[in-house]
Amino acid sequence: MIRKRNLIHRMAQWGLAMGLVLGALTAGGSAGAQINTEAMRPVVPKEGILGWLKGGVTWKTGNSNSISTSWGGKLAYHRGVHTPFLQLSFNYSVATDRIYENKGFAHLRWPAMWHRRVGSELFAQVEFNDFTSLIVRTLVGAGVRVAAVLHKQFELYVGTGYMFEYEELSDVAVDDLHPSETKFHRWTSYVSFRFLVSKWFVLSNAVYIQPRFRNFRDYRLLESLSARFKIYKNLHLQQLITVAYDSRPPAHIFPWDTSMITKLVVKF
Repeated sequence: MIRKRNLIHRMAQWGLAMGLVLGALTAGGSAGAQINTEAMRPVVPKEGILGWLKGGVTWKTGNSNSISTSWGGKLAYHRGVHTPFLQLSFNYSVATDRIYENKGFAHLRWPAMWHRRVGSELFAQVEFNDFTSLIVRTLVGAGVRVAAVLHKQFELYVGTGYMFEYEELSDVAVDDLHPSETKFHRWTSYVSFRFLVSKWFVLSNAVYIQPRFRNFRDYRLLESLSARFKIYKNLHLQQLITVAYDSRPPAHIFPWDTSMITKLVVKF
């Protein structure tokens, strides 16, 4: 009886995994200018420095001539109530003299949890993305972070604050109502949670909204959902789904962007 239950349980896991893989194969797109910073927060169990670097280059010749490179890194430090971190990312791809990916970002954040449930945050970010006509987007801001729920199985965080945003765009038509250069003051807020559904399934989600103070109809929205399944011992399948929306993009830019990524993760 126990073996039968274990078999059914394992079949259900693989069924969910295959469903997510098929879903990933039928989805596409790329997320827009907003970035899910909740996923960047380092887990530093003790005081000290944490960091990593990764990078790679793919070069193809012959029937297909292309080169692509991807680089990234993170540096975090934890002492007392402070856990500042810096994360970088860069992606570039070109095939037959045609660039089809050129984007990157750098995000610096300084969280300080002055109380078990209440803390402050300072942050700055710079990014670019050729395929959304983003030459540069720079922002600086500050806010408050509240741990609304702290439970072994469920954690809920809420944050809100102010940010100043400078954005410069290319390929903006002369008759486009959206200017090529903007300087806006925005209200930035987010809600995120992490839910340990069972020993083999963890669900996490983050929602961000960034309206402009002078015009609340001008806003950016980001939804980021992550589901992690334990397949066997240290082997996990992770599904990441991101949806970004810009209510006032330039005329030649689509307001919606979606991304679906499937990862196999081995922990040891």
